[in-house]
Amino acid sequence: MGRGMAGAPGVKREQREMRGVTRRIARLERDFGTVDGRPRIRLIVGRADREPALDQDRCIEILDECGHLPTGPEICLVVLGNIPEGLSAAETLSLIHI
Repeated sequence: MGRGMAGAPGVKREQREMRGVTRRIARLERDFGTVDGRPRIRLIVGRADREPALDQDRCIEILDECGHLPTGPEICLVVLGNIPEGLSAAETLSLIHI
């Protein structure tokens, strides 16, 4: 048999390797929200010099629930560094719900 034919041992090894690569790519797509070729990338910017009253993940969750974040294949930039310092959790919550 010639090189590259279906029964060749090298071809089977390459097929196994490609399946592994395909699984890893699928896992990355799932983890980064790009399943079905629809990229959903969120860049979140905050300030390292202060701790907000609400957790960053909770802020993103609230913005998403309120419909303030895109759901399509866009790259989204969320700037949490503009939240004024010293707000309570309730004040931060009301600011985010705007």
